[in-house]
Order: sequence, then C-alpha cells, then structure tokens
Amino acid sequence: LLNPTITMIEAMPTILPGFSEDEQKTVLDRLYNSQIHVLTAHQVKEVTATEITVKNGDNTFVIPTDDPLWVAGVK
Repeated sequence: LLNPTITMIEAMPTILPGFSEDEQKTVLDRLYNSQIHVLTAHQVKEVTATEITVKNGDNTFVIPTDDPLWVAGVK
C-alpha cells in the first residue's frame, strides 16, 4: 500500500481565521490524527512537478513532491 505524505501549506498564521480558537484546534487535531502536516505562516513561492518552494519570514525551503495539488481560498 502507498503511504502518502500530505502537507497543507497556509500563508495565514492559522487555519480557518473566521472560526474560534477551539474550532481551529479541533480541525488541526483532526488533520494531525489523519497524518496531515499543516504549515501555517508559510507562503508558496513556486510549484513544479517535483518541488514546492515555500517561504517563512526570511527562510525559504523546498518540499519535494510527486503529485502537487494546489487549492486556493478566497481572500
């Protein structure tokens, strides 16, 4: 069986900013329990077929990927 790594990258300091802290924590706990990694306060700078470049403050790094999936929200 495949065991994919799923990483959710969010530019905001938290996910679901319109929700209460308790609701945000509940969702983060469920994502964590589903083995989904969440990076908050990280901006996607570039996406290729094999890499996602992200920036957090002055730090930029690359996340290797096999199948990037990009979903953008409404600001």
